[in-house]
Amino acid sequence: MRLYLVQHGEAISEEVDPQRPLTEKGSAEVSKMARFAQAAALEVPLIWHSGKLRARQTADLLATTLQPGEGIRERGALAPYDPIEPMLEQLEARQADLMIVGHLPFLAKLASMLLCGFLADVIAFRPTGILCLERGPDRRWRFGWMVTPELIQQGVQTPSREMRKERRAMAKGTTEAKGKKEATCPTCGRKVKEDQIRKAKKGGQKDFCYFCEEVADIGGLGPGGPRPAKK
Repeated sequence: MRLYLVQHGEAISEEVDPQRPLTEKGSAEVSKMARFAQAAALEVPLIWHSGKLRARQTADLLATTLQPGEGIRERGALAPYDPIEPMLEQLEARQADLMIVGHLPFLAKLASMLLCGFLADVIAFRPTGILCLERGPDRRWRFGWMVTPELIQQGVQTPSREMRKERRAMAKGTTEAKGKKEATCPTCGRKVKEDQIRKAKKGGQKDFCYFCEEVADIGGLGPGGPRPAKK
């Protein structure tokens, strides 16, 4: 099971508006994050959010792009200072992947208990950021990855339908790329195999990552394998 914990986007201060809706910047960052997640072939069947306006708006924007099959649902026990024990029990009983849009300090406490079994300051959440936790067959939770708006501030292109289909297949290990040599893309941090790299039309020896669609030097890998080192 994969659990995606999302802190709501940047919101207006309570002094300006007690309901605290998202700011224009906050809405833009959430939309950009949603496109990034879509480009990375992230599939979320269901999104839970708290009853607060800023969390609901964030969930709505994410769902518009990610299209969760079961939609979005407001859940209790997700407010900033709610106890985390009820949510721990619900997650223990759940098997399918899930995204939760909520608040601090609740999300930080939840992540800490899942990863460590006790409260500790282990995750530095950011507004709009997505934290992925993975539960294995041993029922133990482990850190998967985390993406923040700062990592995608250079912009995200919306991939074609064919590109999204190919990425989903690659993520599931069903393409011929499986078993190929791999390196880490310095832009998005994803593990990239030889078959997942295209040569950029411009930029000399630079490569083009399938996942983030950015031009970068990906560890010397390319369609023909590692390039010889420069003398």
